[in-house]
Amino acid sequence: MSTYSSIPSLDIMLPDFERYGPFESETTLAGETKATETFTEPSEATEAMKTITKKKPQTTTTTTITTNNTPNTAKPSNTRKRKQSNTKASPSEEMKKRKRELNRISARKSRERKKMYILKIEREVEELRQERERLIKLVNSLNQEVERQRKRSDIDLLFNLLQKKFGIDLSHFTSQFKNSCPENHHSLNN
Repeated sequence: MSTYSSIPSLDIMLPDFERYGPFESETTLAGETKATETFTEPSEATEAMKTITKKKPQTTTTTTITTNNTPNTAKPSNTRKRKQSNTKASPSEEMKKRKRELNRISARKSRERKKMYILKIEREVEELRQERERLIKLVNSLNQEVERQRKRSDIDLLFNLLQKKFGIDLSHFTSQFKNSCPENHHSLNN
């Protein structure tokens, strides 16, 4: 018994390029690789397998890079580009948001303080208006009292003139007249 027949042939174990020889390959513009095999042992291969064309899968991506050698003379615009909302904000943007929020809060507090200050001033103005009305009433009442006193003094002057002119003692009559006058009662009570 020979053990040689149980060993597979060496031709089966060798890779294709060692069995049939090197590949000749061409690369087309579309990125496909066209490989043709040249057989060293044409007796083992069939007539249809002399030329094999292999294609790469169609997952090629083309990247076009254009360079412009002219210097950029335009000034950069001051417009700020906003990032999309689905991207996570950077720490500097978080700080800007926090600063904007603090500015909003301080502006709102400032507006509330101004409103409170305006309300306080309006209350003080109303109190001053009421005080003015009270003082006007007081001045009016004082003017009325002065007018009463003037009328009283006019009556006194009139009786004095009658006494001097006619020589009649009217003191008793003047006291009764003064007491009977309602204005004089009011002035005497005050």
